[in-house]
Amino acid sequence: MKQEEIIGLMHEKGYIDMEDDEETWGELRVSFDDAQIDFYFLDNQLTLVSWSCY
Repeated sequence: MKQEEIIGLMHEKGYIDMEDDEETWGELRVSFDDAQIDFYFLDNQLTLVSWSCY
């Protein structure tokens, strides 16, 4: 999925507390703190999903 698709999906599900940052190795990280999930993108394509448990 592309970055815009992931962001749209998360917003549809009610997760809006979002921040993004470019990592030193080149991937873009999009984090939703209220869902405790991070999405990593390279060239606008999803490469990794990382989530935490409460």
